[in-house]
Amino acid sequence: MVAQGSFGNRERFQPEQKAETQERQRITNEFIGKIEALTQRNSASVGAEAGKLFVTMLEKTNLGFVRVADMVKDAFAAAGKKQNGEMFISGFATEYAAAKAFHDLDVPIYHPTKAEDMKAKVDWWVDLEEEGQEIAVQVKSIPLKEGITATLYPLKDIQEVKRVLGSVIIPENLDLGRNISRGEAEARAEEYRTQIEKSLSELLAVKNFSTEDGEPRTIMPALMLLASPGSEGTQINMITGEPSQDMKDAIVDSIYDDALWSRKVLAAA
Repeated sequence: MVAQGSFGNRERFQPEQKAETQERQRITNEFIGKIEALTQRNSASVGAEAGKLFVTMLEKTNLGFVRVADMVKDAFAAAGKKQNGEMFISGFATEYAAAKAFHDLDVPIYHPTKAEDMKAKVDWWVDLEEEGQEIAVQVKSIPLKEGITATLYPLKDIQEVKRVLGSVIIPENLDLGRNISRGEAEARAEEYRTQIEKSLSELLAVKNFSTEDGEPRTIMPALMLLASPGSEGTQINMITGEPSQDMKDAIVDSIYDDALWSRKVLAAA
């Protein structure tokens, strides 16, 4: 499988470089039109496509998280899909916050191509320059209790995926409310594990990517697991969309001893 492009022609995530006024208006108008069109579709790709539009709006305009979120929710509500809009915002927030956390740590991060997003479920590419390592990151959020911090898990194969999910997504770590039975909590944990494993199994395909010249690339797929907004452990400001300092510190602290990049790359930020 050949990756679509390289870091040389992918678009880097740069939220501090807003578009010019006229371009921001064009982006906003295009965003509204595309979101309204998406509300009329029922395919599984709607959330992913809307999420990319949402992140672009936050990155390139100065409307702010709440305003952009309201635009999405209003569009879905007008189409009789209010619950969908509110659910999507939670996922969009975590995807943006993950990118912003790496960006704030001075770690280069890039948008995937549409093909990489749709075929391998890549949310972000992280470029660890000093180590010559490319990380294909998939961001997932579930309701986690306080103290279960943002963690980046390198994934070598499906066995590693199963091990990570089986050790982390357990009832003891989930914020499911006080009135849920143990059996219900176990069922919810299994549901989360099954859904995420399916998505991560597609992400593993990036290990077969090559350059446009057919040369092998050093790519490691990784899961970034965050507490969903509204849950006890969330580390995202839902007014600004910004990741907390605790989230950024946790990303640094979560790097495994056998990780594929050096602690000094992140610690220097």
